[in-house]
Amino acid sequence: MSYHIIDMTNDPRSGQFAYFRQMLFPFAGVTAEVDITDFAAQRQGRPFFLSFLYAVVRAANAVPQLRRRILPDGSVVTGRTSPLLGASAALLLNALKKMAGIDHKLDLIPSSVIEPISAMKTGCLGHRNPRLHSDEVLIALAISGLTNPLAAMVQAQLKNLRGCEAHFSVIISEEDAKLYKRLGINVSCEAKYEVKSLYHK
Repeated sequence: MSYHIIDMTNDPRSGQFAYFRQMLFPFAGVTAEVDITDFAAQRQGRPFFLSFLYAVVRAANAVPQLRRRILPDGSVVTGRTSPLLGASAALLLNALKKMAGIDHKLDLIPSSVIEPISAMKTGCLGHRNPRLHSDEVLIALAISGLTNPLAAMVQAQLKNLRGCEAHFSVIISEEDAKLYKRLGINVSCEAKYEVKSLYHK
């Protein structure tokens, strides 16, 4: 769940960043021929389209530039999937830490809070994905805020997320998308699925 601030003035892609940032819909498309003979042979009967999306997202998640987020002061924060948090939840938490001026290495939500929620999702509610969505991580943050003043400080930054831009290298879940919208965060996503499973639940 760590993040670092990126100096876009020295970033190798600063020109492209400045160009697309001014657009209302900053997207570009590329069409190319790809030999997928080996890929098709390894599908093991799975649907072609979903299998292809899964293969692409694994490659996309390996590109750090696709996990960046623009904050109101121009800072860019990144987040990635971990065993207990989805990418959008980690990104949200990292952005709140940065806004509150809290060291990104500090864990505001102990695993003792996250793990029972994760266990309930898979053990009682029938979810395949144990990772917390953005709304669930905010609930965990609120619980931590009862005993951790720093967690309470981070919660106070939620209102400052309005107007931020978030770009994901994957299609985020419906729950995450709705929460980002309620927070006033403008979201764009690549047309690739987030999880290793081919289906959301």
